[in-house]
Amino acid sequence: MLDQLLSEENIRVQEECQDWQAVVDRGAGILLAQGCIEAGYVSRIKDYLEEHGPYMVIAPGVVLLHARPEDGANGVCMSLMTLASPIAFGHAQNDPVDIVITFATPDDEQHVQALSQMTELLSDETSLRKLREAKEAEEVLNVVRPFVQKGGERR
Repeated sequence: MLDQLLSEENIRVQEECQDWQAVVDRGAGILLAQGCIEAGYVSRIKDYLEEHGPYMVIAPGVVLLHARPEDGANGVCMSLMTLASPIAFGHAQNDPVDIVITFATPDDEQHVQALSQMTELLSDETSLRKLREAKEAEEVLNVVRPFVQKGGERR
């Protein structure tokens, strides 16, 4: 599933952003341009971060940007972006962020396998280092591919 969601078209590497709002705009903008989400979805991500704090920063240096299906998700989709300079989201333990995953799903079920595979990838320190060092989208895909097996287990 993860390999079906991530392609060169929705991966950006070494992007420059000024603040967390720009990170949301840039990461979600990839999916917005593809028609996978509505503009309101981007606004809701920001609203949730402002209302509930940086709970989307799920691991050191990693944010999983998302909103609810009814906020404007048109399909299951994902983008992955790395930042040239890490950005603070206000999370005491996991700031600053340099890996940005933006995710949308139209229901509560279709995304489970992809998130399982992504979780497995994000728990592998070598893979995280390679993501952070990547200079091209193809390098990111080379890191992702081993995690598309059953349950995300690496080959």
